[in-house]
Amino acid sequence: MRIPYAMAVLLSTGLGAHGCVEQRAHPEMAKAECMQDDQCGDKKVCVQLKCVMPDQAIAACGSSVRVQFATSSTDVPLTEQPALERLAKCLQRYPSHLVIIEGYADQRGPTQRNLMLAHERSRAVKDFLRAEGVLESQLQTATFGEAHPACRARTEACWAQNRRAAVITAAMDKAARRF
Repeated sequence: MRIPYAMAVLLSTGLGAHGCVEQRAHPEMAKAECMQDDQCGDKKVCVQLKCVMPDQAIAACGSSVRVQFATSSTDVPLTEQPALERLAKCLQRYPSHLVIIEGYADQRGPTQRNLMLAHERSRAVKDFLRAEGVLESQLQTATFGEAHPACRARTEACWAQNRRAAVITAAMDKAARRF
């Protein structure tokens, strides 16, 4: 569990000789390279008290997660939830990470219906991650419907691959995080 800086200072403060307050650095704070991004220079970000390049911070969460859906369904399947739960825990540790959730559908059915299904699938994954404690500011959705299929064959196995939400992890640069 990470302790907020102000609480760490309070916890590390003790009474010295003559009843005066004596400040001691919390052991975790003594090893810190940074407490916030502006202490890391122009290109690096502060992650877990260390200055790192944004792409190194992304690697901690993995670059993507694929969620497969049943035909005409927008419910996140139980089998897909553990991967999303792991991603949510990681995103909570790295609030500078941004997630783009892309919704897709298979090629069967009317285009408008497929766009709606794809949109609802991306929203279902977003809602799941929000319920797991991920910040709203970290989550964006995109809808592609039947465009960009993962598989083009006209088989049930192929169509199943196309009913998906792709969750792509990226780090926001410092300029983007200011807004």
